[in-house]
Formats: sequence, structure tokens, C-alpha cells
Amino acid sequence: MPVTNYTTINGVIVHENRNGVQRNYRPDTLGNTVALTDAVTTTDTWVYWPFGEVRTRTGTTATPFQFVGTLGYYQNTGSNLAYVRARHYQATRGRWATVDPLWPIENTYDYVDDNPVQAGDPSGLRPVFGGFALRPWPFYGDRTLLFGYANWCGWGRPGDKRFPLPFDCLDACCQAHDADLGNCSCYGQSGRAHCNLRDCARAVDCSKSRRPIECEKARKNIIGAFSALCVLELRGPKPLHGKIGPITVPCYNPCEHRCPPKPLVFVPPIPGC
Repeated sequence: MPVTNYTTINGVIVHENRNGVQRNYRPDTLGNTVALTDAVTTTDTWVYWPFGEVRTRTGTTATPFQFVGTLGYYQNTGSNLAYVRARHYQATRGRWATVDPLWPIENTYDYVDDNPVQAGDPSGLRPVFGGFALRPWPFYGDRTLLFGYANWCGWGRPGDKRFPLPFDCLDACCQAHDADLGNCSCYGQSGRAHCNLRDCARAVDCSKSRRPIECEKARKNIIGAFSALCVLELRGPKPLHGKIGPITVPCYNPCEHRCPPKPLVFVPPIPGC
């Protein structure tokens, strides 16, 4: 009986060995398999409609990992349903086949809030926005603060205001930081929100995360950025002197650009954190 073995790195399919022939998976930024290549050439290509129907296809490799396939969407043979861990997704309708297990916190049947070009849902439980944020959010910008990780760490997360569960202990640190800053005061209700996040990140053991490499990168970024912010936080409001005279800088407020319309509601911290 033919056997196909798949190789993954951090949960992402990178290549398969089908009857002794190795093919590499080439994904786009959402994790869609857009091509398969062997040692010499491109053997298969895919182009998809936004909700996952195959628009054009070349090649005949019978891989079930196509639409968001490198992140685990498994297309069932002989059906239009894709297995996505917690439930099945129907690309022809752009909807889930069953109700979200987290309903009413999450939508019932809607797929990624009808925004499939910017989000995916490899758990089958909740959408994750930001392209390769799906595995999760390993985007690091050129400047220290412009990074993002998981569901709570970084600018504008959770930008969809859906209050997703923290991914791991580092993400739980960021969630607690956002809870402290929920009133958009300078340094949070505790008066040391930035220092608390720095200290929390220092205590995290990323080897216990499901994404240890990405977690450690984010942890170092957070410690570096929030060590500096902690100094400002402890110093408090201070007048500065510029070329045009004294300038009062009341505080640095990273939540200014996304003040929530109502108090944030958070789930309890994840076990073990």
C-alpha cells in the first residue's frame, strides 16, 4: 500500500515523501499551498478563489493539503469538506459545516469574519488575522516595537476585538498587560503595566510553548522594548526642554491608538502560567 510521509517544522508542512519521491510545499502568506516542487521543477500549482475553491490547477499530485494546507487544512477526498481540527469547512459556501464550539463567544458558521484574504482558522475555533500570524504571527518589523506574536503581543492585537484565548504563557503576559491598559491610562491601573510585562516575559519558559522558537524571539523583543518603557514608567511625567522651550511629555501610551469602546473582558489566565 502506498505511503505518504509529511515533514513539518513548527506545525507547518514543508515537504512530503510520496512513494519515495519528495516534493516541497510552497505556501503564500496565508498558508495556502500554491505550488509543489521536486528537485528539478514545479510539479503542481494552485490558484484559489478567496474562500478556498480552486480556481486553476496544474499537475496531478493527490495532496489533500491545498487551501491553507500547509497549516493543516485537510481536504477530504470525494467531498467538498476540509477537516480543520475542531470542525469541517465548506469552501463552496465559504462557511463552516457546524457551529463553532466556542459559540456564543465566536460566530456560529461564519468563516474568519468573512475576511479570508487576511485571516485563517487552523484550529477551527477562532480566526487569526495577519497572514503568517497564523502560525502564530511571526512578523517582526524593522523597529523593536513593530513586532507581533500570537493573539495578544504586539500592536493592535487583538485588532479584531474578539478577545481570543492566549496562545501560551508569553501571550498570557501580553493579555494581562492589555487588561491593565484597558482604560487607556498612561501606565495602567497598576501604575507599572510596562514593568509588569517585562518581568512576566523574563519568567516565561518558551521551551514549553507550542512555538518555542517564535516565542523566544518575541520574548526577547518584549524584554528589550518594555525594559525601556519601564524606565519611563517609573520616572513618571517629566518636563523636557526643546528648542522652543519647555515641553511637557505626560506619558507614553501605547494603547492610545486603539482605545476600546467599552471595558475589556478577559478570560482567566491559561493553566501553568
